Amino acid sequence: MKIESLIGKNILNVPFEYKVLDSVGNSGSITYLITGAKQEFYTKPLKHILVKTDEEGVIKQLLTDFQGIVDEEFYRFLALEFGKADLMLKHEIETQRKVIQVNGTTSTETKSTLKKCGIGDDPLFIIWDNPELKMMLSIIRESNKTELTIGDIPFTKDTIK
Repeated sequence: MKIESLIGKNILNVPFEYKVLDSVGNSGSITYLITGAKQEFYTKPLKHILVKTDEEGVIKQLLTDFQGIVDEEFYRFLALEFGKADLMLKHEIETQRKVIQVNGTTSTETKSTLKKCGIGDDPLFIIWDNPELKMMLSIIRESNKTELTIGDIPFTKDTIK
């Protein structure tokens, strides 16, 4: 089963084991962790998949990540499957960077402006935003991983003009 096909399905009809992680206040949204069967995203092994549902249990968003970054070769493979991405964005100007420590974990928060780019420009985000597919790849080069969001995505092709 292709994981993108889970969008729009009821969590009760998912052919994998799952457990509730969190329910969000009055909105009725519930976050589930899908476990069990071997899971992958087009040859990239996945350790876990998080899904968020609406109040009726219909999956609205899928979140996961995989090791490795989306390079030109893997992008061409995805473009054959999904069509050319609608938007690619990279950092343009870094406006703020600060180090945050929480419970012994150090992280760096960076704020910057984004600029449209192509696959050869080391994009930070690759976005498909069309009626058939809403998908965003967030590339984290420092950790050599890619985060994948399908369904409700934070950027759309109308976000950046």
